[in-house]
Amino acid sequence: ERDKLGQAELSDYALSRGKRSAKSETLFVERCARFLRPGGRLGIVIPDGLLSNPSDLHVREYILDNFRIDAIITLPQFAFRKAGSGMKTSLLIARKRAEGEDAAEDYPIFMAIADHIGYDSTGRGDANDLPKIAAHFRNGTGGADEKIMRAPKSAAAKRLDPLYHYLGPIIEDGFRDAPYPTHSLRAVAEGTIQSGKSPPGGAMHSAGDIPILLIGNIKSDGTLTLDGLNYADDEFFDANQSRSAVSPLDILIAKDGATTGKIGFVPPDFALERCLVSEHIFRLSIGVSLPGDGEPSDDELNDRKELNAYYVFFFLKSRLGQLQIAREISGGAQGGITKSFVERIRIPVPPMRERAEFVRRARDEYDAYLASVARAEERYGMFQESLSL
Repeated sequence: ERDKLGQAELSDYALSRGKRSAKSETLFVERCARFLRPGGRLGIVIPDGLLSNPSDLHVREYILDNFRIDAIITLPQFAFRKAGSGMKTSLLIARKRAEGEDAAEDYPIFMAIADHIGYDSTGRGDANDLPKIAAHFRNGTGGADEKIMRAPKSAAAKRLDPLYHYLGPIIEDGFRDAPYPTHSLRAVAEGTIQSGKSPPGGAMHSAGDIPILLIGNIKSDGTLTLDGLNYADDEFFDANQSRSAVSPLDILIAKDGATTGKIGFVPPDFALERCLVSEHIFRLSIGVSLPGDGEPSDDELNDRKELNAYYVFFFLKSRLGQLQIAREISGGAQGGITKSFVERIRIPVPPMRERAEFVRRARDEYDAYLASVARAEERYGMFQESLSL
């Protein structure tokens, strides 16, 4: 916007040169750098998207080239809610490099996660992690148990958000004693991962008879509800079925919003013959053979595909699966994941016989859980009905 640029042009800024538009927070970082003398210190609230978004890598490179970062402290989502912002932010403390100072020097960057900042999401008083974090910063103390890390600059160049570096060692510990080889989610998938598409008018627009699943149709337990569906017409379905049409045994993954990473499963007996997913959902099909498997016989094709689909579904819903997805989330508002995450999510792949036994036990427990929840909901519904008599 013209009034935000003042007398300047986009071409006057290194971070927007050659571009037709730029985010104001990006140019603000560069403006701060210009105001500082060499050796001057910067303390700034910065949107987490600049620290994590793949599209903002050039901003992180600019910060690392022009500053020596002292600390990055991430704040809770509600930190500035009272001011009308739901943006996820962090505190960046840095020093402007002196002329001739080696930008390639490697050094540890202090990172911390502040879950409590003196008030909670409703504005009421709460505990405050910030004084403790400041003391650890000054004293060179603190560890992962207190959500405090010191990430080498060389390892932080790709992403500067503290949660990413906090989750990394936890995930590695989870895989350290894994008795099976691990493979990427990409390696166990069949075809390419696709997100859906909504009809003209946006995700909440409905016109036609073809159901469209939204993130809200994926329940937290992984089952699908057909309440509150959107709809598209036959022409839209025909044009988009290759990327958006749902098939039995598909795995559905919420790709953005408050429930990013929520996992759903399309059962073998899915009730809808034709169905699509919205642009907020990734649709993933799992192969009939995982790495290390032999080729299936014709009689095994359906059984093998169902086995593998359930195995991957249960793993992605596990603690280790969800931690890996959480580490992939980037962005400053509600965040999201890009489809390249399938290259980085790792899955242990046991031999088929052990995989089959795991799925058998997991399905028994899962079905028992779902049945128990259904009984409890039925009893509670009857109780509510009795109160209204």
